[in-house]
Amino acid sequence: MSQQTEDTSKVELPEYLVPPEARTSLKEVFEPMKRDVELHIYTVEESQDVFSRFVRQLGRELGETSPKISVVSHSGAEGLSDITALPQIVIQGKGAQAPVLHMVGAPLGEEGKVLVQGIMLAGSDESGLSKGAKAELATLKEKRVIKVFGTGT
Repeated sequence: MSQQTEDTSKVELPEYLVPPEARTSLKEVFEPMKRDVELHIYTVEESQDVFSRFVRQLGRELGETSPKISVVSHSGAEGLSDITALPQIVIQGKGAQAPVLHMVGAPLGEEGKVLVQGIMLAGSDESGLSKGAKAELATLKEKRVIKVFGTGT
């Protein structure tokens, strides 16, 4: 799990992480989503490090922007073997073919844009893949798990 070296429990967060004008924009961005999306927020226990508090607060605020977004908070990894670091956001679209996306860490900068795009993808019926890519994937015989690692730097 996360190895915090300094005490960040006393760092204050602003009242709102997402300003009112950005909330209005997000409501418009999330409006066309076809399916419900669950944000599973995995963090270090309540009121611990600043990154966990940030992710919990951001999750709550995003959940307020659309009735299609629900937020489920988890303290620790709760027995899930694929959660290896905290905090983590698991974006899960509802439905059999819906994607599941994991974001490790707190989306403090450009990662915020990736989080919004992940929510939109999970709430969409479209993958964004070209016809050629879909045809190539259709030739696979076994189930695959695709992992993409990225960084904002």
